[in-house]
Amino acid sequence: MRRAGCVCILAIWAVLPAGPCLAQLGEHERLALTVAPYVDMQTLVIAHFDLAVIDAPRTVTMLARLMRLSEQEHARLQGEFAPLEVLHGALPEGGSADVFIVVSLADINPAQIASRGGNPAPNGAQPGANRENARKAAGLPFFVVVSLDRKSPASPIALEVRRAVAIANKVEVTSEKIGNAVIVASPSTIERLKKAQPTVRAELSSAFEAAGEGAAHILFVPSAEARFAAETLLPTVPPGLGGGPTKIWTQGAQWVAVGLDLPPAPSAVRIVVQSTSEQAAAALARQLNVVTDALGKRADIRKAFPKIDEIGKRLEPKISGNRLALETDEKSGGFEDLSSYLAAVLLSARRAANAAD
Repeated sequence: MRRAGCVCILAIWAVLPAGPCLAQLGEHERLALTVAPYVDMQTLVIAHFDLAVIDAPRTVTMLARLMRLSEQEHARLQGEFAPLEVLHGALPEGGSADVFIVVSLADINPAQIASRGGNPAPNGAQPGANRENARKAAGLPFFVVVSLDRKSPASPIALEVRRAVAIANKVEVTSEKIGNAVIVASPSTIERLKKAQPTVRAELSSAFEAAGEGAAHILFVPSAEARFAAETLLPTVPPGLGGGPTKIWTQGAQWVAVGLDLPPAPSAVRIVVQSTSEQAAAALARQLNVVTDALGKRADIRKAFPKIDEIGKRLEPKISGNRLALETDEKSGGFEDLSSYLAAVLLSARRAANAAD
């Protein structure tokens, strides 16, 4: 489940009866309102999957190829998703199964970052044991929202999600009904959400709409405060990723919406970047070209991805006012291009981080 994951107009929510009125809303409004009670200014990422329309085995096979997984890893991933496929087959006709994965700064513990960074273990402890203990102490850096809809078997889905998340992350995971959803999370996150006051994030509806209808959506929605903090903590981008002021990215990418069509539908991806202004959008488009040039100048990146320059040109987004947009599909080879480009960026970022340590 971790791999798979390898979302608000609260005033309306308060005055409208949830079931009938949500059904009358547009899909993007329905999704935004469903996840709205669990979102605040610390929310960074919201991923949505409609299990009712996803062919899990075929989707896993596609992802395994794009992620360059071994046959053994592919088989293990298929096994992890097998129970969800059973639930998919048991859904009533016209049923829904909306699942959201939410990443919030409130649930990210510094120990989790350290455990993933390979920092030395204190007092001569074994590094592997140190990372394991840090992960257990930190809990989950995300939580899962399973929508309670009269046509959705939310409880069985939440039970399977809880089992898979606990096994994959080796931490304590619990579930509880909060509002109109079942939440799967660390106990501390459950308690936080029960006491939290949701914050209106009006951009969620716009982001879902921009991503379009599809089996899955991924929204990157840092608040203005989070983007300012990024500018303060990291004022310049590492040279390996093109350099330049971080402000180009924080103003150029106010939010990012990704819409995915997954099997059995023809696979496709839509990416929309909302900027703070037309000038910021144009500056971000130029900076993306700078990143491609920087990647192409690195011998290690060019060795791993010989056609990185060509891939970058094929992935150049179109500018429309204060937005950048890219749409491609598996048939055209766009998925492979995106996979390769992101892998190159991550490789360069990882080596830049190692060099800074």
